[in-house]
Amino acid sequence: MDSHLQTLIDNWLRIDPDPKNKLAIEKMVEQKEFEKLKSILNPENRLEFGTAGLRGEVAPGYSCMNQVVIMQTAQGILKYVQENFPDTVHNGICICHDARHYSDIFSDITAGVFIAAGIKTYYFKQLSPTPYAAFFSEHFKCVCGVMVTASHNPSQDNGYKVYGMNRGVQIVPPHDTGVQSMILSCTDIKETTYKYASYLTEEYKQKGLYVELTEESEITQLYYDSIKQLSHIKDHSLKVKAEYSAMWGVGCVPFKRALKNFGFKVEDVNFFEDSCKPDANFGGEKRPNPEERHNMVKLAQKAQANTQVILVNDPDADRFALAERQGDDFYIFHGNEIGALLCEWQLQNTTGDDRLILCSTVSSQILKRMAEQYKIHFSETLTGFKWLATVAREQPQYRAVFAFEEAIGYTCGNNGLIVGDKDGVATACVALEMANFLYSQGKTIVGYLQEIYAKYGFHAWQNSGLTVKSMKEVAGLFVPLFGQGEKRDYCMKFGRFTVNRVRDMKNPGFDSLLGKPNLPTSGSEMLTFYCDEVSMTFRPSGTEPKVKYYIEAVSKESLVKAKEIALEFEAAFLKTIGHGK
Repeated sequence: MDSHLQTLIDNWLRIDPDPKNKLAIEKMVEQKEFEKLKSILNPENRLEFGTAGLRGEVAPGYSCMNQVVIMQTAQGILKYVQENFPDTVHNGICICHDARHYSDIFSDITAGVFIAAGIKTYYFKQLSPTPYAAFFSEHFKCVCGVMVTASHNPSQDNGYKVYGMNRGVQIVPPHDTGVQSMILSCTDIKETTYKYASYLTEEYKQKGLYVELTEESEITQLYYDSIKQLSHIKDHSLKVKAEYSAMWGVGCVPFKRALKNFGFKVEDVNFFEDSCKPDANFGGEKRPNPEERHNMVKLAQKAQANTQVILVNDPDADRFALAERQGDDFYIFHGNEIGALLCEWQLQNTTGDDRLILCSTVSSQILKRMAEQYKIHFSETLTGFKWLATVAREQPQYRAVFAFEEAIGYTCGNNGLIVGDKDGVATACVALEMANFLYSQGKTIVGYLQEIYAKYGFHAWQNSGLTVKSMKEVAGLFVPLFGQGEKRDYCMKFGRFTVNRVRDMKNPGFDSLLGKPNLPTSGSEMLTFYCDEVSMTFRPSGTEPKVKYYIEAVSKESLVKAKEIALEFEAAFLKTIGHGK
């Protein structure tokens, strides 16, 4: 081991208070993992703070999630809000965390940093769903909010989401780069930061700086009172047999409380007992995400004999999945199908031509057809719920009643979105009420979806990705779509499909229909091709050599026909970029 590496190790151990990390580093030295140590202990390889905040493996080193990185991050966020929002910084911060490894410690650190600086801190010491962080950050008009979670990542990961500034929506540019720069200027950990636990005491509660929130707090009831407006049906005697899973996360307690607020009896709902208990190891499941079909299949196989509908939240309860019994099997709804069901339900149960519905650009555009038929407003946004909520909040003249993205993320509203992020807790209750009403009418959810298709056209999706060997190969996949010249010559035909419109989201941006895209452009490639029966968006992952494509086909005839069109287009597209048969 060379002297440079020894210096990196010494520097890290000098500032890391976690004895587990010392043992981990000693083990890596013993196993001669020198190159790995040089990488993770190099400050230049710091885990970058972006619009998704932080997310990574819980382990020692600057490229991982640990107490050192969180201390520096909390100090950076504190300084950022102090310098950029001096008029509102006194409004405080709201902090929540899920059940992952170190989530409680990371949130304790953040609370201690802000309390030590004399800033009021609303802190849920108990396990909390992500919707709490968004809702209460906005309710208390906090300068920012923090949710410690890695959502449905593997159990060895954790993450750090930041809301703000001055509203309960996850940060968007330029705040992400501003926070990252400030973190880099705050890497010297203060003595008060190391003593974070000393600020989480009765003394600081008495000073009004530390407001501990719990499930039993009267304040917490504000969330449940707010989502109660999403209940549209008076009769809550359950006609449908439902079973719920929290996917080993934090959703069960909030879901039960929300059920009561909606008027349902908790004892009338079945629960998957094993996955309704918070478990940082997720019962051994490597991908604890209900969007992963195998997880829903497992639940369907374990469902009680009388279960007709399965409701599922992901581990931090911001996402929602749905399945319905069809004979001896269950139909697992696609994220876009759930979006169509919930949006139509919301539109049928709200009124006003000032209503607004939103979806991300890679989600089903069936919402656009709904908006046209109901004569209301529709907005399409960039991928990510931060954009959906931001666009909704920036149009106060409209009442956002529904927003979704196809990765099973949904939130509802009445006089505007109630929560500025995905809300799996409220959505589960809305879906249950919808199912209960349908069953009381002798209908099913699948039948309701068919009614929607008959009304707006049958929609089918073919979403997938291509993994290649390098980022250079990723760039090569786009060349057949616009050529190699400085002026882009866009592909206007895929097999029998003629392109009517092209949208290019890479700076400076181009839209053959509008001239310039009506969405924010960026330095990353993202192309959308629109044909008569089908549209497709093609974009790189950004963090790995992978490109994703999202195909949506529409048929007036049948769902089978729509799927045929989607598959036919996929084959033609893959052939165009050199990946077809």
